Amino acid sequence: MFWWLTHGIEGPDGNLAMPGFGDQLDAEARWNLIDYVRARNAGLAMAASGQWPHPVLAPDMTVALQGGAALNSLRGQILRIVAGMGDPPPLPASDLAIRTIPLTPGSDAWMAYAIVAGVAPERLDGTEFLVDSGGWLRRVLKPEMLPDAAAFVAAARDAEAHPIATDASSGMHHHMSP
Repeated sequence: MFWWLTHGIEGPDGNLAMPGFGDQLDAEARWNLIDYVRARNAGLAMAASGQWPHPVLAPDMTVALQGGAALNSLRGQILRIVAGMGDPPPLPASDLAIRTIPLTPGSDAWMAYAIVAGVAPERLDGTEFLVDSGGWLRRVLKPEMLPDAAAFVAAARDAEAHPIATDASSGMHHHMSP
């Protein structure tokens, strides 16, 4: 995808089917565009089937923590990302350290998580996301699913027991950053 965005795509007839944007977009902007397309496709799949067809990295956005923090700076921690105002119900006591991160309505993070959840931004309120310690989205719980705190902890435990294996041969680019 990066190559095509940089150089363009030639059609079967030899004519240019899509121009390249290497002279108009820097490398970071091209990766951001790829990240958006991947997140959008994941969101469309989530909206259609209720699940992502393949592992999805959590969008790396700055969130409202002390001084603001990029989510990838929290890599290594299990995250419960909660969209909406107010305090979410507490999780039951567990041997897992799960950090709850609020999303602020209207923020870039709110928009990114709405896209990957496959919902309109105005319908994201009350949605919870489980991000494993490797930075992968493992579950989305929409408000109509009546999120169960104990089930959330069980899903986190399962995610940590079954990490997503990645290596150079997987073909997965680990960008998903602003």
